[in-house]
Amino acid sequence: MRPTIASEIFQLADCVGQFIEYWGFKKIHGKIWTLLYLSQDPLSATELCKRLGVSKTLLSFSVAELLKYKVIEEDSRGPKRTVYYRANADVTSVILNVLRGRERVMLFEIEAAQSLVKRAPRGDFRIQASRMAEMQAMTVGARGALEALTEGNDLISCFAAVSSIGVEP
Repeated sequence: MRPTIASEIFQLADCVGQFIEYWGFKKIHGKIWTLLYLSQDPLSATELCKRLGVSKTLLSFSVAELLKYKVIEEDSRGPKRTVYYRANADVTSVILNVLRGRERVMLFEIEAAQSLVKRAPRGDFRIQASRMAEMQAMTVGARGALEALTEGNDLISCFAAVSSIGVEP
């Protein structure tokens, strides 16, 4: 017999999934987190597959990504080395882990690409030098703000640096 979840719980998991998807993750990530967060007991991958009606492959990739960002955690191991998972209930640490692991990397990639643009021949595409400088200042300011949020630096100074570049809203 296939385990079921109430349609209201499934609807809530779907709504959380949509919210998570809006922030650049997959809908399944939010569904998994919701079930684990609401469940009285840790759940195995097999249980999650059955309750969500998804393939083992999709669940496996999704669980790996959620573990990477510490959105969920291994709780225990059962018979036959079955892994049981639980949601990380500390939403602040989850957000900080995502910011450190995803957004920080993206900002470094932007800075590297900006560096390449400054040195590369441009062909017939003319770049406004002041805009390139403003873009670089914005990126540095964004990285500073991100570091302040994730590492406890002085956030006010970071925002001051961003606002001093003179870009109109």
